[in-house]
Amino acid sequence: MNKIKIAGVLAAFAAFALPVAASASTSLTNASFDGMSNETVTVGSSVDAKVTFNLTGNSTVQSVKYQVSGSGLAPVCVDVDDQNSTGTHTVEFPIDTTSATEGTHSVIVTAYGAPVPAANNNCDSTIGSSSSHTFSNQLTLTADQSTGTVANNTGTGTGGTGTGASSLSAQIAALSASINAFIQAQLGSSTTPPVATGNKAKCDAARPFLGAQPFAYSSVGVQLQSVLLLDDPTSIPALHAGATIPMGYFGPQTHAALTNFSSKYGCGFIFN
Repeated sequence: MNKIKIAGVLAAFAAFALPVAASASTSLTNASFDGMSNETVTVGSSVDAKVTFNLTGNSTVQSVKYQVSGSGLAPVCVDVDDQNSTGTHTVEFPIDTTSATEGTHSVIVTAYGAPVPAANNNCDSTIGSSSSHTFSNQLTLTADQSTGTVANNTGTGTGGTGTGASSLSAQIAALSASINAFIQAQLGSSTTPPVATGNKAKCDAARPFLGAQPFAYSSVGVQLQSVLLLDDPTSIPALHAGATIPMGYFGPQTHAALTNFSSKYGCGFIFN
């Protein structure tokens, strides 16, 4: 009996003496996008993502998969530098937002690892372990507001679309029609309509738009330039050549064109 009791005590002591395996885990703790915890970019931009995570025990991180939730973009796996030591680590990777849906999105990040020396560089959930975290509402995607310039852009709205010089010509034609309609309405409302022929008609076409301010952009400036270009397409050389400056800017060339127009038709315009 004594031998049995002693053997039992020794077995119990040996059980307590066995080493306990350290727990292993991967914990994703933080993410930033272009260095910001909450970032707003236009659709089509590349966003620099940086994810921080903690490793304990014998955990590793060898690849990372990200998904921009609700954006319509497919999940993407990124092969990152292997991390296999206990402590805090970071990985960085680009997020391509081309063709994404506008809005504020969460980013789901999953880290994949495998026991050393095994490799898990393809986000394979059947190898080793994985850990996922959702970084909620940290990335906002907006529409690209860039529309180029009048001489080299795409026009939209009623009347169709056009690019380059054709867009400029269409805009001038539309504004010319509006100007003519305005003149006809003014003439039609007069009890004794004046004779709108020859030089007087030319002067009357430009007169309503003399309020354009020098060295400034305005819709009045666009209308004034349209009258000048309709009379002489070369009167504003920059716009005639398809310059990248938009219509509506009352600069030195527009000033010179208006001076020549007034002198040509004897309008007697007084302007700054």
